[in-house]
Amino acid sequence: MLWYFAVVRRGYSSFYHPISWSIIKSFLLHTYIHALLLYHFMFLGTIWLQIKKRMCHALNYIQIDKTIKKAYYLQIRDSIKHAIQQGVLSDMDRLPTEHEICEVFGISDIVVKNAYKLLVQEGLVTRIQGSGTYVSTRKVFRFPLKGFSTLSSFESFNYQSKEKRIILFEETQGDENIHFALEQKEPAPYYIAKYIILVENAEVLLQTLYLPKALYKGLVIDDIMDNNLPKLIERRYGYTMHRVKSGFHPVNLSPSEVLLMNTYKNAAAHRVKTSIYDVKDTLIAYLDTLFLGEYTQFEVVSAWKIFF
Repeated sequence: MLWYFAVVRRGYSSFYHPISWSIIKSFLLHTYIHALLLYHFMFLGTIWLQIKKRMCHALNYIQIDKTIKKAYYLQIRDSIKHAIQQGVLSDMDRLPTEHEICEVFGISDIVVKNAYKLLVQEGLVTRIQGSGTYVSTRKVFRFPLKGFSTLSSFESFNYQSKEKRIILFEETQGDENIHFALEQKEPAPYYIAKYIILVENAEVLLQTLYLPKALYKGLVIDDIMDNNLPKLIERRYGYTMHRVKSGFHPVNLSPSEVLLMNTYKNAAAHRVKTSIYDVKDTLIAYLDTLFLGEYTQFEVVSAWKIFF
């Protein structure tokens, strides 16, 4: 199909060279592509400037004086250590990469590696392969394995500061796996309570409690908030915890669990699934507990009798 340009003048037309439709389409397509590329380059340039600004802002707690004899890696170590002590950096804050520090200060990456190595040795930062370098000021918490048989290690910590933060409370009946865990013969409603346990302002446990609605009529969120689990079961509802069965599983945290536990991507954790039975051997509660692997130690305490 041919298109013609025509000039109408004094009742007659003069025709110019024919132009094919494919040429017009090609011209329009190239114009569109060039405009699109220009837009993307401008957009990426803006993003890069923002990243540069953020990177420089993120490094404002590091100070290097190149006029003194003190080694650069020691100056970096001391700057980051001071920022942690002054509260400028908090637990799980991500530190800049070696490349970022080198680019800003014009130093070798070996210098930064040595600084981070010292901070790791002092227990102030942790390096996660494929993720980065993070401030790590949490304590390691110890839990006696003996307490799992009585549930005491979940709710009765021997620490001065303890806090429970409820994240979710709902009534549902949609998960077949939970019906199985609750040993329900037929699908029935149950309560879910998800909460964080903080010890000394650090996230230590993420617990999800499942309770059959038929056994806990009238349960409200305040019951979960105001009572630890043994108190809720025995005092509030009159059941007697007779037997506790726990299974341990090493896992990596899901993205949502990482957010709730305030830790890094794919962090290792101990998952403990606990089934609680009454004197009639009826399952009265099911508890899923996550312990952060890096900050948790389980202890076996036993008495030894030595015979001579």
